[in-house]
Amino acid sequence: SGFDRPDGTPFEPVDPDGWPESVETDSPAEAVVMSALTAPIHPEGTYVLRWTGTGEVTVGASRAEVGNIEALPENTGWRREVQFTPDAHEVVVRILSSHASDPVRDVRFLLPGTEDTHETKWFNPAFLDLWRQYRIFRTMRLQGVWDFIGGDHDVDTDWEDRARVSDFRWGHRWPYEAILALANELRADPWISIPHSATPQY
Repeated sequence: SGFDRPDGTPFEPVDPDGWPESVETDSPAEAVVMSALTAPIHPEGTYVLRWTGTGEVTVGASRAEVGNIEALPENTGWRREVQFTPDAHEVVVRILSSHASDPVRDVRFLLPGTEDTHETKWFNPAFLDLWRQYRIFRTMRLQGVWDFIGGDHDVDTDWEDRARVSDFRWGHRWPYEAILALANELRADPWISIPHSATPQY
């Protein structure tokens, strides 16, 4: 799934990485970043919402206080602090406006205490601690090769179809770069699945 309009219909048009090409204030674009199931396991505290481009982004959640917009140093983007208390409701990032000539990109909703390290440390330490007990892990679900829940997913055919780091969200289709970074972090062997529909060139 990608960005939707408030009525639940898919937001269009989007670029090849899934980002809205532009957003008008009367028709925002939103994407779920925490489901009602996963939100309660996150810590309470001060989260940071960051993005680049010309536009405004906010967070939609039942128990969130969103602060004012601040410019990042050297005109590298924007940030807002969000006082967030997780509960059993989904959390969305909402692009309220995005200028076509300099569209909003690189939206990140950062866990408390990770703003200074998020560009080099991709993974939640609690997640890593849980996985360190394993010496091998299968990446079939991370790649979206087989969706255990419902089977409604995209499967790669050509190499150009693969997930990329620049995609607006990885979801059930992690890029190979992230899978290998996780393997290196854990010092574990990844069991990578080649999609059944892949071409010989893939």
